[in-house]
Amino acid sequence: ALRIQHYNQHQKDEKAVLSVPVLNGYQNIDIDTIIRLHSDNSYTDIYDNVPAKITVCRPLGFYEEILKPFNFAKANRSDLINPKFIKQLLDTDGGKLILTDKTVIDITEGCLEEIIRITELFSINRIK
Repeated sequence: ALRIQHYNQHQKDEKAVLSVPVLNGYQNIDIDTIIRLHSDNSYTDIYDNVPAKITVCRPLGFYEEILKPFNFAKANRSDLINPKFIKQLLDTDGGKLILTDKTVIDITEGCLEEIIRITELFSINRIK
């Protein structure tokens, strides 16, 4: 089962943690460090500030609702993005996102409105 937990870091501020099932139990990932999630059918790769990715046997839709309160937005059928890591929004070829890790994500027409709303909310550079 997937869990979101809150823990006190140095007894000052509360952090949200995503607990994901891995081979030897569960791994806690600080939600603020997750850059993006990429899905391939029933498997989802979670990319965070650490160079390695974590592959979980869950579809992207499973995480979409859980991470929505943290402003994660769906860019296309396979990618869920943390807006904190969006570097630029390009209005070319239907729309593309450039993330801080230099990943380029295509935006589908059905997701463009939500991505534009999120980028405006986070004051992200938009290039037309």
